[in-house]
Amino acid sequence: MPAEDVVLIGEYRLNEEQTDAQGLTYRLNGARDAFAVSGYTADLVADVTVPEAQYGLPVNAIQDKALYDAYGLETIVVPASVSQVGTQAFGGCYGLLVVEWNATAPLRAECFDEAEAYGNMLVFTTSATDFTGNIVVNGVAEEITLTDGLSFRNPKAFTAKRISYSREFVKKTRIGVAGGWEGMVLPFDVQRIISAEKGELQPFGVESANAGLPCWIAEMQEDATFSLVDKISANRPFIMEVPNSDEYEEMYNIEGTVIFTSSDVTVHATEVQSATSESGFLFTGAYEGVGATPYVYALNEEEYTGTDGSVFLPGGAFVSDLRDVRPFEAYLYNEQLTRIPYLPINGGMATGIDRILKEENKLVDVYTLQGVMIKRQIPVGKLRNELSRGIYIIDGKKFLVK
Repeated sequence: MPAEDVVLIGEYRLNEEQTDAQGLTYRLNGARDAFAVSGYTADLVADVTVPEAQYGLPVNAIQDKALYDAYGLETIVVPASVSQVGTQAFGGCYGLLVVEWNATAPLRAECFDEAEAYGNMLVFTTSATDFTGNIVVNGVAEEITLTDGLSFRNPKAFTAKRISYSREFVKKTRIGVAGGWEGMVLPFDVQRIISAEKGELQPFGVESANAGLPCWIAEMQEDATFSLVDKISANRPFIMEVPNSDEYEEMYNIEGTVIFTSSDVTVHATEVQSATSESGFLFTGAYEGVGATPYVYALNEEEYTGTDGSVFLPGGAFVSDLRDVRPFEAYLYNEQLTRIPYLPINGGMATGIDRILKEENKLVDVYTLQGVMIKRQIPVGKLRNELSRGIYIIDGKKFLVK
């Protein structure tokens, strides 16, 4: 029989279940004209984009509990083709950092667990929702609350009408010694710093910072030292400390929750603006945490003794391979083979604010009646122990020692 006289008749029939390269599984609907996301395999990738179509048929649904307990899932994009999303579709996905919701199906709270379980997860959508987490609707968020120590990822800038981040400050400080510092990075320009117990804080060391209780904020310079600055800028790593010493008047001491907040501000994509130094150190920040390695230098949280016997207060030195770096924390990085085991915080960063010292701890210079300096920077409380009987000039006034 000639080949041109042969007619082959057959039918291609899709399997009811399919799996894609991302690790998503799909099921055909009863009419066999659309797919629904029905589950996932052990090979599910961290960043998933649900396709609009599969084998030429639309993907129009995500079934109940389709991605339930997908712990490794970090981001997901849901396309406009999806018109139905089932209950608990993302239940237990507590590693989710970003949801981009382009679906025509409404974003419902019942698609998730309680919002608090998802930490700092951002949800980008185009319509209102009854889910109460960090929601960005058409580029604007009513309120964003960032939790310290939990990972945060933001792929694109948006506006927040209110945003806040809190951290616990508990390290002690000591006059004349570097210590008590916290490494930090935040994705927004900070307008206010507030102690939950004592109210407004203002950066110390600049002429404009006269209101509120003092705090110190510093950024790294090219010589790997730190210099005081008067503001916290988005994605710029910095170190910060607050007065917390028996040598200060109690009203100035800060211990506990400190809140960083702004209104009507841009929340930038999480791209850290690292600072480099001539010595090979990179000062950077982590929004999702970094594991300990010999190249990673984290601030010491306990008293640390250096290789030369130097003892550093908690928060006084960046130490190599010390511990994991937490989300929202700033750290040093150095890949040079000649790297050192630790780097002290220096460059004039020793604690000390004369105006908030207890009277007995204030340092004064001592002069004779003839104007000759005989003692320099003596604590007021030790004057009578340091001076013999006589009359001296201190702070422009006569001081009698009997």
